[in-house]
Amino acid sequence: MGERQVSDLRLLDLNVEQANDMIDNLAFDPPTTAGEETALLAALPPADPDAPMTVVTSLRLSTELKHRIDAAAQADVVSSSTWIRRAIESALAGRDPRSLVSIDDVIRAVRAVPPAA
Repeated sequence: MGERQVSDLRLLDLNVEQANDMIDNLAFDPPTTAGEETALLAALPPADPDAPMTVVTSLRLSTELKHRIDAAAQADVVSSSTWIRRAIESALAGRDPRSLVSIDDVIRAVRAVPPAA
């Protein structure tokens, strides 16, 4: 195997002998020199010191909900991640405890509205 690249899917088809042969013949790239590292770092765009720190989080969503989010994001011409972030920010913006209404009060009020004639 040596220099030949192996995809992850191909690894599933290896027998024990082939897997041992591959491991015995692994070839690693030489480590980056200090000069190469300096050149790579210099090529990076400047960092924005005022940019907010972001974190990656994981959500468990039903397939149906994920499809609805994807459709809404596509309609807004944004990524699903951006759409979810905006929805969360919007929901949190309305969380002023003084403006919250009990869902039971809302249901009672809606039921009290007379039907349209």
